[in-house]
Amino acid sequence: MKKTFLLLACMLLTAASATAQSYYRVHKADGEIVKYEASEVSHIDFQVVKTVQPVDLGLPSGTLWSPVNLGAETEEEYGEYFAWAEPQTKELFTTNNYAYYVDGNTWNVIDIGTTDIAGMEAYDAATAQWGNGWQMPTLEQFNELMEKCTVEWETVNEMNGRRFTGPNGNSIFIPAAGRHYQKTMDEESSKLLDNGNTYGYYWSSTRYEYNNRNAETFYFGSGMMKMNYFGREGGHTIRPVKMPQ
Repeated sequence: MKKTFLLLACMLLTAASATAQSYYRVHKADGEIVKYEASEVSHIDFQVVKTVQPVDLGLPSGTLWSPVNLGAETEEEYGEYFAWAEPQTKELFTTNNYAYYVDGNTWNVIDIGTTDIAGMEAYDAATAQWGNGWQMPTLEQFNELMEKCTVEWETVNEMNGRRFTGPNGNSIFIPAAGRHYQKTMDEESSKLLDNGNTYGYYWSSTRYEYNNRNAETFYFGSGMMKMNYFGREGGHTIRPVKMPQ
């Protein structure tokens, strides 16, 4: 009898194990518990969303601009540098370590299926880093900034750049943060900042229209300001934007 009981108990435990399901339970601040089956979850990460108060310049599109660069704390700080469509910063900016050049060949580019990466977390560094509606500016948003604002060359705490004052009188300062790119055969040369405090190179979210290896960049100095195209592997700064909620 005792052996029969033990056998039945083992059978019941085996059956229970065979039908058990694992869940992830998320306890929200309001007391709600959200449950996800383990089979539905590929990975879990933790993101700290940066709180930045956007600046309304009174632009026709309604675009709101960040007062600081991605990775910066003050308006004159350069912040971090990114290759186009790579959501994380890095130390070296070379053709060999760019995510979308096959074997470092700038004419063999992996197609990511879009010509504008604005708001796409996998490619847009502003969206990936800050979330909360922030994204890289489009070509059109940079053009609007240049056309609708009063622009002056200015120095803030010894850092040169351009101040953009919108139709409503509010303004933002964008520093001439230079760029990183491989200058010689030595890949370490890309660690050196080029044209810092002299020229600004800011990625837009828009790929260059006529080939897949370049992207549109807001490019300026003390005597010029325009959109231009540069190789996507270069390390440029990013000034995030967002639209009103």
